[in-house]
Amino acid sequence: MIAHVFLALALIVPATVAALPTPIPQASQTPPPDIAAPSPTPLPLLVNGQVIDIERGFIVFTSGDALRLAPSAAMLDDASGATLTSMPGPGIYAAATLDTASGLVVSVRFSHKPLTAGTAI
Repeated sequence: MIAHVFLALALIVPATVAALPTPIPQASQTPPPDIAAPSPTPLPLLVNGQVIDIERGFIVFTSGDALRLAPSAAMLDDASGATLTSMPGPGIYAAATLDTASGLVVSVRFSHKPLTAGTAI
């Protein structure tokens, strides 16, 4: 009989379990990202494309890219390797070697056919 009373009480009175409160998140300072710095490229870059003009110390490609020529930039014929005797005209193809330290074109090889060496611009 006593067992029936406890069973009846257990069914009538719900057992309350105290739930733990959810912790409130605390704000934390996020460190700033590292400052991006360009990595030095040890080797000269080689780019190629079709030339529109060579003027005022720049070589201008049909892509719209204009690269500054070094004062002593070598202008070479791609087939023979010889120095050019006259300035090439529009429509000729060129492969320009850029010095990564100065950002200047140090040599240009010209051809009447598209050149595959280097990155196309």
